[in-house]
Parts: sequence; structure tokens; C-alpha cells
Amino acid sequence: MIIKNLSDIVFPKVIKIKQKFNSYKVENIGLAITQEISKRNIKAKIKPGMSIAVGVGSRGIENLYEIVKNIVDTIKRYGANPFIVPAMGSHGGATAEGQKEILASYGITEENLGVPIKSSMEVVEITRYEGIVPIYFDKIAFHADGIIPINRVKIHTDWRGEVESGLLKMLAIGFGKHKGATEVHSLGMENFHKLIPEIGSIIINKVPVVFGVACIEDAYDQTAEIKILMPEEFYIQEKDMLKRSKEIMAKINIPQIDLLVIDEIGKDISGD
Repeated sequence: MIIKNLSDIVFPKVIKIKQKFNSYKVENIGLAITQEISKRNIKAKIKPGMSIAVGVGSRGIENLYEIVKNIVDTIKRYGANPFIVPAMGSHGGATAEGQKEILASYGITEENLGVPIKSSMEVVEITRYEGIVPIYFDKIAFHADGIIPINRVKIHTDWRGEVESGLLKMLAIGFGKHKGATEVHSLGMENFHKLIPEIGSIIINKVPVVFGVACIEDAYDQTAEIKILMPEEFYIQEKDMLKRSKEIMAKINIPQIDLLVIDEIGKDISGD
């Protein structure tokens, strides 16, 4: 389209503005985790000699390496044997090596943590959802004495529910690897608000989840809160953490917008 007499068009005045958000940054990650662990009497749950699978995902979580390292070091101090399992569904090209490479991009390597990284796409069927759809779980993690998922609680880009991205989703999809993620997605993302808490709860009753590590981030993508959650608390605590995450996330504080020009938007992993 060619616009004639462009010089005669009167454009509205444009003013450059900048938003400032409240910061809720956790200043000392190690101290925050230590305090949470001391409140939960975790030492009574981790016995010497236990093999503990620590599930780590593919999302760019702030301070992920530091969080994982503190959890791994705690498990070691208690005399157990931690190892890392990529819990990221089909990410990393749905290959064991690709998922290991994603972890390495966050500094999570065997050399840095001093523990094995056991990456495999093999799964076991642990039960069936409503007696029909198989629920799969990482084979290596399934045979461990204990499982600890680590994830960020936040809104999902494609669906809304009382819980969205978080520990339950990691159990239902992340630990399911490509095969498990495919089965859950086949049930329709429009049903995820119901599927994620239900399948996640089923898995909790079938595998030895010791506890979970959940965090939220503020408008500046800073770690704003870290919590150690017992398996039976995942659902209710994730609901509360999701609400808090929504309250402190970045948003455009203008009630009405006639035209929005976006310079950059999107995700680097998946979704819209």
C-alpha cells in the first residue's frame, strides 16, 4: 500500500517511558536452601548409601547451577549418592546426549558437580491414566532409592490452571522423556489444567519422591523465592507459588492500549 501526502498526516505524540518493578531477589541462594532444609528435617529422609536421582530440566532458570549444587552437596553430606537425571521430556532433540548438552550449557556437568549425570531416553511404564493411557517414567530415576525434582513455578504459555509449570509438570512430562511427554500431549493441551495435577499425583504414589525444590522469579528474572516441598504438598504449595509468581512478574501497567509495537517476544525452548 502506498500512502500519499504522508507529510499531511498528524501523528500522535510519542513519549518514551520506562517501568520500574519491585525486586524480590534472594541474595544468598545457599543460605536460603540451608534454612529451608533445616525447617524440613530432610536429614531424616535421606539415609547413608541411598541413591538419589536429582531431576533437572531444560528451562533457563536463574541460579539453576547454584541451586542444584547446594542440593547435591547436601545429599552428599548426609552420606547418600546423588546423580543428575535430565527431566526435560523431548527437549535436546529427544536424545540422551542432547539433553546432557543442555545441562552442560547451564554449567551442570559431572566435573563441576562431582556426581554422575545419567542421561537416557529409556522409560518404564508405571501405570495407566484412567486405565487407558500409559504413564512413563525415566527408567534410571525409577530404580533410584529417592527422587528430587527441581523446577521453577510459573505460568505456562499455552494453558491455564491452578498449577501450570512446576514440580508436578516435571513429574508428568519431564521425567517421562520423549515417550511419556508424547503420551501426555496426546490427551490435548486443553486438558492440561486437569491432567498435570492428576498425573503428577499418580506418579508421586508410584515413585520414591523424597522432596521437591521449587522456586519463583520476579520481574527481573531474579530468584525471588525457594522452597523445599514434601510430595504431599506439591499441589497446594504450587497453587500458592503460582499466584505469587503472577503477582510479581513483569507486566505492562497501562489499563488500555490502542496499539502495541513489540520489539522482541517469545521463548527459546518451545511454545508460542
